[in-house]
Amino acid sequence: MLQGKLVNLRALEKQDLKQLVDWMNDPELTQFLGPRFPISLEEQEIWYSKLIQDNTKKKLIIENKEGTAIGLISLINLDWKIRQAELGVYLGSQHLNKGYARDSALTALRFSFHELGLNRIYIFIFEDNAPALNTAAKVGFKQEGLMRSATFYGGRYHDVVLMSILAAEFVDTGAE
Repeated sequence: MLQGKLVNLRALEKQDLKQLVDWMNDPELTQFLGPRFPISLEEQEIWYSKLIQDNTKKKLIIENKEGTAIGLISLINLDWKIRQAELGVYLGSQHLNKGYARDSALTALRFSFHELGLNRIYIFIFEDNAPALNTAAKVGFKQEGLMRSATFYGGRYHDVVLMSILAAEFVDTGAE
């Protein structure tokens, strides 16, 4: 288990899949993930069986200090040669604006840089997701680029911001 000030991160387990289905079928939560079909528990189980065999993707459940699952951390496109990965932070709507995203990101970065030995973590954020952009900047991500009209939802195209942080730039403001 990885510990932050407000959250703990633990391995995704099969018993978490029902919660993932609920989150992935909530339009309020998935608005910044792009267009999606509703997902069934059976589809989630198939996804999980592939995930646990893929060493380029790791998913961690975010728990509050009471042990309640409140979100998901993704480290995907793990490239062990270049030592980089893409980060995703996904919280249930009732857990937003409470500092969980920042603490989850810091905990994931601490693990990625100090334990996994990665050098670069990058993240893609929709241009109109101001809270996510602000959180990423607060934990040290810097904007690298803008992918113009990179996604389509809500009847129009949206730009996607690419941000990254290097191990040498990481300042662990969340360590206990």
